[in-house]
Amino acid sequence: MATPSSLAQKMTKSTAPTPSPLTWKFVVMGVVPVVSSVLLWWTLHIALLGPNDALTTVERLMQYSVSLIFFCITLALFGVFAMAAGRRRWWASLVSGALSSITLLPFFPWRWATLAAALITLCGYALWSWNVAGDVAIRRKFQPHYTIHAGFGTGLILLLVGVSMCYYTSLGQKDASAATFRENLISSGREGIDSVLANQVEGYRGEMTLDEFLGLVATDKLGEFVLPQVTETLDNDRAKQEAYRKLQTELRKLNPSLPATQTNAMGAELDKQLEAERQALLQATLAKLSDVQRQLLDEARHEFVQTFRIQAAGTETMDAVIDKILLRNISTYVDPYEDFLPPLLALSFFFVIELISIIYRYIIFALAPLIAWVYQKMGALRLRVVQADVEEVVV
Repeated sequence: MATPSSLAQKMTKSTAPTPSPLTWKFVVMGVVPVVSSVLLWWTLHIALLGPNDALTTVERLMQYSVSLIFFCITLALFGVFAMAAGRRRWWASLVSGALSSITLLPFFPWRWATLAAALITLCGYALWSWNVAGDVAIRRKFQPHYTIHAGFGTGLILLLVGVSMCYYTSLGQKDASAATFRENLISSGREGIDSVLANQVEGYRGEMTLDEFLGLVATDKLGEFVLPQVTETLDNDRAKQEAYRKLQTELRKLNPSLPATQTNAMGAELDKQLEAERQALLQATLAKLSDVQRQLLDEARHEFVQTFRIQAAGTETMDAVIDKILLRNISTYVDPYEDFLPPLLALSFFFVIELISIIYRYIIFALAPLIAWVYQKMGALRLRVVQADVEEVVV
C-alpha cells in the first residue's frame, strides 16, 4: 500500500515542469546580446585605440558615450535572455555570455591581460545570469524591472573589471603608456594655459613666438613696458572695440529688425582687422628695436627661461614653449613610476567608470522591462499561468 509521502513524490514528479523544445525565437534572443556585444567592443576599440590625435576632448567623450550606450543595451538584452532561460536552461545563458565575452579578443592586442579580460567578463555574465534565473524562479509573477537587480552589483563590478583590462591592453608597453600619458597631460594642460593667457593678455595667441609674447608683457625694472608702442596700440584697439559695442547696441535699439547675424558679422570683421593690425605692429616693432629695447627684451627672455628652466631662443611658438615647461614638470613625476603607470591608469579607469555607474545602471534597469515588453509583443516571450501542488507541514 502506497504511503502519503510516496504519493506526494509521484505527484511532484508527474507535475514537475519540463523544458519545452528550443525554438528559433529563443535562439535569436540569445544571439542578439552577442551581436550587441560585438558593437560594444568595436566602439570601445575605436575609443581606446582609434586615431585620437586630431579629435577634440568633446569628440573623444562622444566616442566613449557611444560605447557606454552599447554597454547598457548589451547588459539589458543579456539580462532579459537570462530571465527567459531560467535555471533549467542556464547553460544557454552561459553560452551567450561566453560568446559575448570572447568577441572582445579580435578587437584588442593579444596579451595575457586580454584573455583575462574575456574570462573575468564571462564570470560576470555567469554569476549575474545565475542570480537572475534564481530570482525568476521564486517570483509568482514575471517582473523584469525587479529581477534585473538580482546579483547585478557583483556582476557589474566583474564586467567593469573586464572593460578596465581591455583599457590596460590598449595602453601597450610601459614606454608607450608613459609617452601617451605625457602627451595627454601636455595637450590638456596647454589648452587650459592658452585659454587663461588669452583672457589675461590682450592679443595673445598660441602661435605667436616667445619674443612676441614678451613684447606684450615684458616690463623693465621701473615697471615700464619694454615695447610701449604695442601697449598703446592695444589700448586704442580696446577703445575701438568698446566704441563698436556701444554702436552695435544703439543700432539694435533703433532698428530692432536688424538681423543679429549681420551685426555679429560686422563685429567679427572688426575683430579680424584689429588682430591683423596688432600682429603687423608687433612684428614691425620687434624688427626695429633699439639697442636698449633689444637688451631689455633679451633680459626678459633670459629671466623667463631661467624661471621655468627650459631652453628657448625666442623664435619658438608659445605652444612649443608651454609644451617644454609642461614636459619638464610632468616627467619629474612620471619617470620614477613608469613601471607602475599602466596598472595605475587601468585602476583609475575602473574607478571612473564605477563612479559614473550610478547613472548608467538605471539606464540598464529601465531598458530591461522595455526589451521584455518588445519581446512579448513580438511573440518571443509568452507568459502562462502554472498551478503547482506543494506539500504543507501541519501538526
